[in-house]
Amino acid sequence: MYGEGQITYRSIISIFQIFTFSTSLTISYYFRRKNRLGYLCLGLFSIVRLVSASCFLALINHDTYGLKATVFVCEGLGIILFVFIFVEILGWVDEQAPVLHKYALLVPHVLTYVDLLIAIVGFVVVRKRENAYEPTAFSKANRALLVLMYAYTIMLLGILVHYRNRSATAKAQRNALMGVGACIPFMVIRLVYSLIFEATGDMKFNAVKGDETIYMFMTFLPEAIVVFVCIATIWKIPLETKERNRSEERQSMNDEERMFSSAG
Repeated sequence: MYGEGQITYRSIISIFQIFTFSTSLTISYYFRRKNRLGYLCLGLFSIVRLVSASCFLALINHDTYGLKATVFVCEGLGIILFVFIFVEILGWVDEQAPVLHKYALLVPHVLTYVDLLIAIVGFVVVRKRENAYEPTAFSKANRALLVLMYAYTIMLLGILVHYRNRSATAKAQRNALMGVGACIPFMVIRLVYSLIFEATGDMKFNAVKGDETIYMFMTFLPEAIVVFVCIATIWKIPLETKERNRSEERQSMNDEERMFSSAG
């Protein structure tokens, strides 16, 4: 199938991925200019998906293990970055009315870095294997940590929802929590796709040579929906709130400096 110059259903999906994630990459750059939340992870996720889609399209004329391994690893690597986006949004909500322990939001960050390390090592291992399609111990560990991180993130979301400020002035926080909550069902679908493959080795759920329709409805569409729900959620977070928080931090630092100067 690969290397024969044939455009398949899966190739068409890759073309749509390039259009979709080029758009999200452009928006992430806009977020960077406006100093909004999530721009880095949104941009990195978009780049990872663009690399994956581009490599898959390259398989149309070049059937190489390197391209297949890159697609295989990138498909699993990208969804880790959603944890960072969710945690950033939840962290912003907690800043407005602190509820969580000060180290609570560090846990998913640490686990995500460990998961990224496992994914990178797995990428090196997969590139050296003759069959780049099969699950590895690294990819299974990657998925297990991923499930743990999402479960922990859902727990944080539940705590913030339960204890959130319910006043009329807390509409922005409510919208942010609703945005993260709306993403969860689609992320569950995406995770189930990966877990089925890792647990059973069923090639229908393989990102490279699996069933195209299953990939469409359990990977591409859920990821696209989550990306644009995150974009809409971040867009609704008022910039003046972030500016006020930074202003208060600067004022606090200035007050401390004046206090030490007076003491001296």
